[in-house]
Amino acid sequence: MSERGVTAASLTRQAIERIDDGDIEDARLILAEALALDPSYELAWLWFAHVAEDPGERRFALEQAARINPDSPAHQELLMLRRAAAVAPPEVSDVIPPPLPPIAARRAERSRWRPAQRRTVALVALGLIALLALASGVVLRGAGRAKPVYIAVVGGMSGPASASGREMVQSARLYFDRLNADGGIEGRPVELLVYDDKNDPGTAKTVAGQIVADGRPLLVIGHTVSSTSLVAGPIYAAAGIPAVTSTSTADNVTEGNPWYFRTIFDNHTEGFLMAAYVRHVLGLDRISVVSGSDDYGRSLAAGVVEAFGNEGTIVRQYTIEAEGDALDPSVQAAVVGLHAEPNPGAIVVALQAEPATALVTAVKAAGITAPILGGDAMGSNRFLETFADPQATRRGEGHIADGLYAASPLIMDSLTSDSLRWFRAYRDAYGEDPTWRGAATFDAAIAAATAMQKANVTGEPAARGNERQQIRDALAALDSPERAVAGLLGPIYFDAQQTTPRAAMFGVARGGKFSSAFEQFRPYAPSASADIDADLASGVVIEVNGQLLERQRIVFAGVNMNEIGELDTANPSFSADFFLWFNYTGGNDATDIDFVNAVDPALELGDPVRDVTRDGVTYRLYRVSGRFKAPLQFQDFPFDQQNLVITFQNQSLPSSKLVYAIDRDFLAASQAERLTSGSNAAVSINAIPSWQAIEMQLYQGTVGSTALMGDPDANVGSSGIEYSTVTADITMTRDLAAFLIKNLLPLALLAAITYVSLYFPHSQTGERVAFGVSAILTAAVLLSSVTSVLPQVGYTVAIEWGFYAFILLSAICIIIGLVGDRLYDERRYGELRRLDLFSHIFYPVFVAGVVAAYVIRYGGG
Repeated sequence: MSERGVTAASLTRQAIERIDDGDIEDARLILAEALALDPSYELAWLWFAHVAEDPGERRFALEQAARINPDSPAHQELLMLRRAAAVAPPEVSDVIPPPLPPIAARRAERSRWRPAQRRTVALVALGLIALLALASGVVLRGAGRAKPVYIAVVGGMSGPASASGREMVQSARLYFDRLNADGGIEGRPVELLVYDDKNDPGTAKTVAGQIVADGRPLLVIGHTVSSTSLVAGPIYAAAGIPAVTSTSTADNVTEGNPWYFRTIFDNHTEGFLMAAYVRHVLGLDRISVVSGSDDYGRSLAAGVVEAFGNEGTIVRQYTIEAEGDALDPSVQAAVVGLHAEPNPGAIVVALQAEPATALVTAVKAAGITAPILGGDAMGSNRFLETFADPQATRRGEGHIADGLYAASPLIMDSLTSDSLRWFRAYRDAYGEDPTWRGAATFDAAIAAATAMQKANVTGEPAARGNERQQIRDALAALDSPERAVAGLLGPIYFDAQQTTPRAAMFGVARGGKFSSAFEQFRPYAPSASADIDADLASGVVIEVNGQLLERQRIVFAGVNMNEIGELDTANPSFSADFFLWFNYTGGNDATDIDFVNAVDPALELGDPVRDVTRDGVTYRLYRVSGRFKAPLQFQDFPFDQQNLVITFQNQSLPSSKLVYAIDRDFLAASQAERLTSGSNAAVSINAIPSWQAIEMQLYQGTVGSTALMGDPDANVGSSGIEYSTVTADITMTRDLAAFLIKNLLPLALLAAITYVSLYFPHSQTGERVAFGVSAILTAAVLLSSVTSVLPQVGYTVAIEWGFYAFILLSAICIIIGLVGDRLYDERRYGELRRLDLFSHIFYPVFVAGVVAAYVIRYGGG
């Protein structure tokens, strides 16, 4: 046999034997021989590190082994020697290659990164890439953001009547801000370009030319008054720009101009209704007409005179010059003439607000007691604020305009739920109450947006002409109730004169506010009566100039809550005790009501607590107790607000004959007064534990069907039967702090304990996993307990997302524990340390993220 050759492995075995014998010096020499034969023999370097007593020598040997094998156990051992500087053992000096020249050494140093450095640089690079990607995304989103489309809003923004112009802009902005928040028109935001025409026809003509020259507006909302709309209309028509006015009522604003539309009645309709009101409600057969020399005054006066000419006597017509110094002399001349007339009849005023204020003041000062009826320019509470001494009411002297009648598209005691939300949003946004002008402008904005959406507008310069035509055509296509869109004042559609058919409401001034008059007129609808001849004979339906009008009673209702309690969220309902009162003229069928959402369908008013009739006005007060169904929504539970509603409707008279309005005493009450018990002024109405009553509103509406509901006496051509309703709406909010402490404190403690388990040593993996499993099971039990108060709902409520997040976090903790156990068994201590650092940071960051999400979503409410 030949002798076997010496190898690095055989020499390493000899060195191991010397180590076992305790001869460390000889072992070091033999290991050096082995490394001289094979410098890349990892085991020799590891054993050298094992016998080296100097930390620097040990680090040197381990570094050589780590370079040879990336998976060498030397990497883990090096973690314990981070503070020691590597020193080459003298026995292996011949194995170590000589140093590089200085220049090469510097280059090598710059290019030689340790693994940790490489990881750091890689992480920094990834971070930079992420930031660049984020920045690129922002740039791309900015570049890809849809360009806006433009609407011009023009009116009198300065001068004595500027409040109406500002209200028009503010209400339009209120609508389009919400529309833009919901994505705009096909993803494109709508921007308003505001122009001031100073309510001056000459300025309006110039402004209209500026709008055309600008080129961007696809549509115009405006102008405020008829005279400015009339001079601007032909300019828009020539340029092919559609326009919608919400306040100009002169007939010829839209007549003959297919590009101009209107979301309010015209003067012909208004004048007709004013004439009918004087003759058939006030019962007078004589009128004196005082009108302005502007387009509004002439047009409205013509409508009144035309309608009243066949009903009674036009005593005299007076014209007021509303410009400059001519105002006072012309007003005085009219007052002198009215005072000299033994029987002037009703004084019908067709003036803008400023001259109307002067006229009414002068008429009252002259002691003329004839009733005064004004047009829409006078039909708002803002008009009543223009008189010189509005504080006289507070001194007990009465308001100078008390008893004044006026036509208006909207009286504020007749707000529906939608118009009430608009009213409150406007007041919250601008710090003042809106008038009917804001509501009509909101409707104009709805019509404009509807038409622009149907036209699929882009606003691109090359397409503007075609898109304006499509917008006009889309507006014209809203030509019937069936094609109408919902608005604050009712369905929005346009007749042959591009005017929205609406009936004027009549209000009467009391104490500086307009209230709906007890009697109104509305166009007769076939479904409103089963016997037209009988209604004509009884006076319920009247004929004026060949048109049929139906009398409509206004019944004022008010609610004073005594107590709400016993809220059952599992079977949504609540108990309520309250006073309900009515003020009305005519028969007692005004109180023939049915509580729509009563749990007991047989709930009735019973006998009145108080029943008084004075000067033809009946006041009835009832006390009602019962349970009512609650339309509760729990998507935001427990951060939810709930609206507890009580709704009643008249069950014998349709809304064509009787409409409820909100009583002025309720409207005058503050929220603090509304939320105080009517039976004990020292206590709150709320008797529901863990809830707070924060607001109470009352609004009117209608309920019914577009079908005949099987009525054998209804006319075949009718469109349906509706009944007037009143809804008391109490907004409730949870005592969130008490709820969270009671229901979520256990979850918070559980989260803290689970976090502590992340600091357990990895030798206790079983305990780590057990904590995670226990946390999941406990969270499931807590979630079941927290949501047990809810009915069966088909959606996930807000609090559930928090529990699901914690369950996910607990599952992640279990995974971390299992991964850590494997790393520990494999002695991969470096990775284990990084895993621990990650878990210690990730857990609180995850929890903070969940809490932040809830705060962002619900913190404002």
